[in-house]
Amino acid sequence: MKTLKFSVPVIISLFCFACNSTSELAEEQIEVDSLGLQTDLASERDSVNVEDYLYHIYDEENDACAYVDFYGDTVIPFGKYWTCFTDTLKTYAIVYDSGVGLKGIDMNENFLWAPFVYDNGPDYVHEGTFRIVIDEKMGFINAETGEIIIEPKFDFVDFFEHGLAEYTMGGKREYMGEYWTWVDGYDGGYVNKNGELFEDVDRLENGTYIAQFKGSNERVTLDSCGFITLK
Repeated sequence: MKTLKFSVPVIISLFCFACNSTSELAEEQIEVDSLGLQTDLASERDSVNVEDYLYHIYDEENDACAYVDFYGDTVIPFGKYWTCFTDTLKTYAIVYDSGVGLKGIDMNENFLWAPFVYDNGPDYVHEGTFRIVIDEKMGFINAETGEIIIEPKFDFVDFFEHGLAEYTMGGKREYMGEYWTWVDGYDGGYVNKNGELFEDVDRLENGTYIAQFKGSNERVTLDSCGFITLK
């Protein structure tokens, strides 16, 4: 019987000391055959609603991926996408479509957004988020829930670090060999995970910030994860 690789997310408890906006998941790699799929998944039914999800399987012999439901029935067939980056399709999956490139899809394979391409693949998760692109504008998504937390509106934005991300309006890529930087923007600043924009930010020794609102002289105090604590 052909053996397929299958990944099941297992929830683990962690001490939350970083600025992650989502809980952490560890993935345990197991091997199951197509008839053993339901039995192996059944052990997870008490902790997650597995019947609502689709699961990535990989055919090593043909170097192909697919998504199946809880009962092992194929929903997205082998060969539909070149690569499947998401193990469990809850609200979205990142796949590589030969005609489009990297894209995010929902259960019905509707196009949601394009992940920002970093290091020749989907953007890395930083502090529970990653960057997405819609109509050539960049924003952020909650990596666990799939919710867009900051609508794409920046021409370029860096990843979140200590709760803030630096953004730029206008500009272009300037290449240096295979690498590039973003240059010639006409405006910029910082954004937190609530979408609040700041003109200037000073990080203090205790990890908190003094920040000035974009387009205002008002200054506020931010905690170490970029959220407003005092006005």
